[in-house]
Amino acid sequence: MNDIRIQRRLGLPRHRFTVSLFLFSLLVTIVVCDSGPSGPGTTAFESIVAGGLHTCGVMATGDVFCWGMNSGGQVGDGTVFDRTVPTAVSGSLEFELIDVGAPHTCALGTDGSAYCWGLNELGQLGDGTFTQRLEPTPVLGGHTYTSLVSGGLHNCAIETDGTAYCWGDNEDGQLGDGSGSRQTSPVAVSTDLEFTQLAAGLSHTCGLDSQGAAYCWGSGGDGQLGDGGTVDQVLPVAVVTEQQFAQLSAGGNHTCGLTAAGALYCWGNNNYGQLGDGSTTGTRVPVRIAEQTTFSSVNAGLDHSCAISTGRATYCWGRNEDGQLGDGSRTDRLLPAEVSEGLSFASVYAGGFHTCGITVGGSAYCWGRNETGQLGTGSNESSSKPVPVSSP
Repeated sequence: MNDIRIQRRLGLPRHRFTVSLFLFSLLVTIVVCDSGPSGPGTTAFESIVAGGLHTCGVMATGDVFCWGMNSGGQVGDGTVFDRTVPTAVSGSLEFELIDVGAPHTCALGTDGSAYCWGLNELGQLGDGTFTQRLEPTPVLGGHTYTSLVSGGLHNCAIETDGTAYCWGDNEDGQLGDGSGSRQTSPVAVSTDLEFTQLAAGLSHTCGLDSQGAAYCWGSGGDGQLGDGGTVDQVLPVAVVTEQQFAQLSAGGNHTCGLTAAGALYCWGNNNYGQLGDGSTTGTRVPVRIAEQTTFSSVNAGLDHSCAISTGRATYCWGRNEDGQLGDGSRTDRLLPAEVSEGLSFASVYAGGFHTCGITVGGSAYCWGRNETGQLGTGSNESSSKPVPVSSP
């Protein structure tokens, strides 16, 4: 996908970027446990998610805070002003989990109801309109969801019976309903599969069934569907692998999967080394990386990826011009490089041009690009090393 097309679809100003832009984000919101004191100047979030140019976190109380770019209302505080520190989302709703797209945000309430806010030019808020919303707005359909993920301009969620529903942009088939038409309210993915997990990328979606078999649909031009081809798919297709995965994460135009044994596989675009196999050559099927290391979690961003080893070391690889790998440099890495500062993270989330994580003590840190305040430090200064997120 060319740079101008991505900028148009994400509603971002062209003059600020000269390379491909993202979303998003993506995968499952990870709940962490406190096992030590919080760091200075940080606050204890249960989960944190990094999008294209904004970030959100959920606290144990169910309160949600967002920060960063807010021109589309994606921070959800009723304004369109960028926020450099965590800012409370408007309303009295309590949320269990949250995920962020490029210019929008979605969350699940404690009753399993979905809410979205931000830009809505392609129906990604799921409220039946194309109207921008500055505060949480109910998604139509009356479904009770167990999980929710946000891609570039689309979202997907799993009903209690394992049925997957998606809404928003569908230009590349990322909703999986077979139509290729945008949807302003949730539509069921056309399959008999029952999903246990979903992952949403820039314009593709993947899911796991109860046996750990992986399926993907949507944009496939870079091999990110893992089906051995480079053709877009409007219905789910099986990933070509003998592996059974315990976790999936969909990035810009690449995907990663983690087995229950901690083996990590990635596939798709690899222009910046985001697959982590030591090359810049893409692949249409899963390839194992870092074979000497076992991992407990993985998260794919726009053009970079991050993972946490079972030994609590945090690694990132791929594009690094904004310091999003957190290794203190701005050099792209073709192999996993350890995040600096010696922090032990319980979860990590790779966004568009920045990354955020929560330490085992419950402290939030971010690193990378910060021109809209997405690091949450109270300034617009970027950082190639983890810096603490300010307390709300």
